Amino acid sequence: MLTHTEAIVLNYTKYSDSSLIAHTLTSHYGRQSLMVHGIGKSKQNRLGFFQPLFLLDIHLYFKPGQIQKIKEFKLLIPLQELSQNVYKNTIALFLSEVLYRCVKEEFADEQLFGFVKTSILILDEIKSGIPLFHIAFMVKLARRLGFMTDEKIQKDYFDFKEGHEIDFKPPHDFYIGKEGHNILIELLHQPYTELENLSVTLIQRNYLLDAVVLLYEHQILNFKAIKSYPVLKEVFSQ
Repeated sequence: MLTHTEAIVLNYTKYSDSSLIAHTLTSHYGRQSLMVHGIGKSKQNRLGFFQPLFLLDIHLYFKPGQIQKIKEFKLLIPLQELSQNVYKNTIALFLSEVLYRCVKEEFADEQLFGFVKTSILILDEIKSGIPLFHIAFMVKLARRLGFMTDEKIQKDYFDFKEGHEIDFKPPHDFYIGKEGHNILIELLHQPYTELENLSVTLIQRNYLLDAVVLLYEHQILNFKAIKSYPVLKEVFSQ
């Protein structure tokens, strides 16, 4: 069946000198793997269209449970900053890995797609608050996926395993302190365009990022280590 959908690139694997398999999040069909032929052969080399979090408009022959064959594709919206700004490019690589690991294949969720698409467009546009963007995105995504609370706590710790606040440090690593948890809640409710208004130090940012990654590792089945995680921390180490 020939059909049309929007797609967000998560990553790709070279299949041959002129073909690749793109792993994407689509608006109508959830996460899908797409077979793309003719890459690099035409006068317009379109391999660059498959950078992390790039937005595509595609026509494909859809068959459930298979690698989908693309008939034609084009950029939905050019994202200049996402490809040229090293900070935004690093965030895109990191978040594309996160999405690849936590979004189920062929589970269509147009609201989730809309959230991710809107977040990408804002990331491409914003000029400030960039060092907090990926943390805010992960918190907002976790809330949408159902494993992040939306209220601040009064006790000393929040136990990710049990899903509630406690007075004592739990006997495992899946927790966050009161101050860190309450900053995450602020990030959850703060618009991306106003992240600059939050006062968060480099040490706090690293602590929050580590905590959110732990949350995902606990909540998402078989959530493997994020390869770009060390690169992200290095880029934002100043």
